[in-house]
Amino acid sequence: MLAGRSKQPVLAGEAKWGMDVSAPRLFRKLEAKAASLVDDTDDLQYAIAAWRSVAEVLPRVGTLTAGDLFG
Repeated sequence: MLAGRSKQPVLAGEAKWGMDVSAPRLFRKLEAKAASLVDDTDDLQYAIAAWRSVAEVLPRVGTLTAGDLFG
């Protein structure tokens, strides 16, 4: 997600079709991808979505499931 006139990245996210996903594993990959967008990935918020559940939720990561959307 981009914000402001400068279109500065503020949110990086990833959605998986898998039933259950591991937040720490996906977060490492997502943060590496985000590093190509910004100099300091600590300024970003992160989101991970999965079909049924996101395990081992991290403090900097918001989560979403199909149940949250359609439940």
